[in-house]
Amino acid sequence: MSGPPYHLRKNKAADRFALIEAIRRLPILGINLNNYTYFSLGGPYLEDMRQIYEFCPEIRMVSIEERGEVCCRQHFHMPCRNIQIVESDLSSYITRLEPEREIIFWLDYTGLIISNFDDFIRLLRKAFEGSLIKITLKANPMDYWIFPRDGRPIERRRGKTTEFRNIFERVLPHPDDYPPWQNQDFANLLKQMLRVAVEEALPAETTDLTFRPISSFFYADTTPMFTLTGIL
Repeated sequence: MSGPPYHLRKNKAADRFALIEAIRRLPILGINLNNYTYFSLGGPYLEDMRQIYEFCPEIRMVSIEERGEVCCRQHFHMPCRNIQIVESDLSSYITRLEPEREIIFWLDYTGLIISNFDDFIRLLRKAFEGSLIKITLKANPMDYWIFPRDGRPIERRRGKTTEFRNIFERVLPHPDDYPPWQNQDFANLLKQMLRVAVEEALPAETTDLTFRPISSFFYADTTPMFTLTGIL
């Protein structure tokens, strides 16, 4: 993704603060924040963890990073001692994860691939009631459509829209859906796809748990993104 560094993106910063506000309201449910562990892809500067430590210092934190050189930078920028840095790819970590208490987990992706939804489904199946799950996905119609500047009609990128349907068929609300070319419509489709994923993870006939969305945003710091936060 081009644009300013991750920790300097204004809209991303607003999204982080929205998560912190959601976390600060969790005690309303009667759950002590000391029970929670926060998991995320912290990035080299651990910016989200720095802010969580500032506002909710009682929460333990785990940063998941598959690149060794970034792990080294995280150790350098670590804002406190209650952060565990784990060198692993995210999907493998979620597969191994066996939480003992409530968790807060930010699936903070920079792209859009089917394994993002698979991670989300696996995490929902493992998390305890009261857990807060946040997922961020790339929501850029330009990956699938051509937007000419000479007044010609908008065109599909050759094979890309069909590829989208083939790849994401399992989580599409309708199997014949194409990715929309308007930004907000594309974000709305991602929200519906996440709803399908929730239904797969938590079928009503086998569990009393539900995933209650509490906020969703569409924003762009050069690249359009969609983010959804909910609680079990």
